Amino acid sequence: MLMALKIHKAGVFVCLAMTLLGISEVNAAGIHMRDVICALCGKKYSTPYPVQFLWHGIRLDFKPAGMNSPALAVCPKCGYVQHAKYLSKAESTKLRGYIQSPEYKAMSNNHPSYYRLAKIYEVLGKNDLELGFAYLRASWQEEQGGGKRDDEMRECLAYSLKHICAYLENGPYDVKGASFVGCGGLNNYKIAQLLKAELL
Repeated sequence: MLMALKIHKAGVFVCLAMTLLGISEVNAAGIHMRDVICALCGKKYSTPYPVQFLWHGIRLDFKPAGMNSPALAVCPKCGYVQHAKYLSKAESTKLRGYIQSPEYKAMSNNHPSYYRLAKIYEVLGKNDLELGFAYLRASWQEEQGGGKRDDEMRECLAYSLKHICAYLENGPYDVKGASFVGCGGLNNYKIAQLLKAELL
């Protein structure tokens, strides 16, 4: 009985340490193509999609260790980054003008999909946590440039920190649909606190 209790305590400690240090995460190990219908212009196209998952380590900024950050589905016709299957009429109206703007079109050639998603979130008035997470993932995509995109990566990290700090200033509340997968049960506020420390 005493031995079982010691083993249980040790297991709890290991799990807690893994949670706090970000040691476990679910990542895509297999990819296949799937058809997507653009929520903005209606074009049907194919995009890579993860179908198999394995447990890997993650870094303290919650990036899966040893794996590239996958690109989001981007419509080849209008350039919309598919963040939702359906858009409301108001969202479509807001985004249509922005996606067609010279600013966004130039961004399509110079910035990764998560950076463009963050800009779309800004247009739609999304909360600071979603913006912070999007810019953080954009920094991971820029990191894959092998040192050639360091300035862009730092820009994304600065934007991420700005929005995560703004989220934390509003006090401990949770945001639905904005969390990272497999973070050991941590809520968004605790994740944001850890990310702020890591980004600083």
